[in-house]
Amino acid sequence: MKLALAGGGGRQRGSIGLDFAPDRMHVVQLERDPNGNITTLATQSFDYPDGRDECLASRETLGKFLRNAFRHSGVHGHKVHTVMPGEQARTFPLSFNVEPGHTEDQALLAILGERLEGPLDQYVIDYMPIRGESEDRSRLAVVVVVSREHVIDFLERLRSCGLDVQALEVQSSALRRLTTSFSDEQHRNLVLVNFGETKSDLTLISGRRMIFNQELSFGEERLIEALAKSLSMSRDEARTTVNRYGLVSNDDEAGEISRTLREIVRPIFQVLVEQLNRAFIFAAAEDRGNTVDEIYVAGSLGGWKGTAALLDEMLSTRVSMIPNPLKHWEEPWRPELAVALGLAMRDL
Repeated sequence: MKLALAGGGGRQRGSIGLDFAPDRMHVVQLERDPNGNITTLATQSFDYPDGRDECLASRETLGKFLRNAFRHSGVHGHKVHTVMPGEQARTFPLSFNVEPGHTEDQALLAILGERLEGPLDQYVIDYMPIRGESEDRSRLAVVVVVSREHVIDFLERLRSCGLDVQALEVQSSALRRLTTSFSDEQHRNLVLVNFGETKSDLTLISGRRMIFNQELSFGEERLIEALAKSLSMSRDEARTTVNRYGLVSNDDEAGEISRTLREIVRPIFQVLVEQLNRAFIFAAAEDRGNTVDEIYVAGSLGGWKGTAALLDEMLSTRVSMIPNPLKHWEEPWRPELAVALGLAMRDL
């Protein structure tokens, strides 16, 4: 289903979805027209001048980078929705019990107080209930924990660059918003794998409800390292090669290179497949044995040509690149934009 909301009235311009991804910064801004259709005002990706961490570390460099990007992207205004960059935010499932006379918040914070280092006021903590009330008082929630110092520093850096942060989310929330917008079936079970540098995020969505979320010890860097070692080239050369040829190609000459790349990374993807299968068993137990209907891939590896096809061969469940739910999208869809698009959809 392509998203086109019914309605009328004037144009409604959304906030800017801003994603500081590992390789590039992605910017998406949307607008709802008088007919209720959501259209794009801006969709751009920008290379960091000297890498993401270096760019964010210098307020002067970040300011220049953002001003130049916003000037050339066609965005309007300075209100943004964004996510914490890198892997500063920890997301994990947590089981806990709520005893009589205690609230869910109190029970969850008591558990976290035992598991986290230092006092809880050093952290910004949020959670999303997955399993509600039961006879044995057990609960299950997806918990997000991030250093308060990191949050304040990040927000202050953006504020000093003239941006007005309307919402700070985690990637799984932005992607859940995106996937639920094109899920026609109320009880369809989708798995979303969002690939990062060294870790990836797995989210199971049933209809419009998140029922499972887990961080996976798997990322793009592990594959780049294997390619560089096997092909006796630098990591940058390996990254350029796989971005150029992908893991599948219809061209005879390029196809041979793609097949070589594919065989190098296949054993590493098998590690991911094993982690996915374990997660599926846990998720099935939480969702009364229901199976997964489809797996969507997003993030950095989602942009590699052939990633979805390779995983589709290795798993018994259909795997595809995360689709774009918008009906009015003029440029070719890139899964790297998924987080920024999910952020941009927040206030429309």
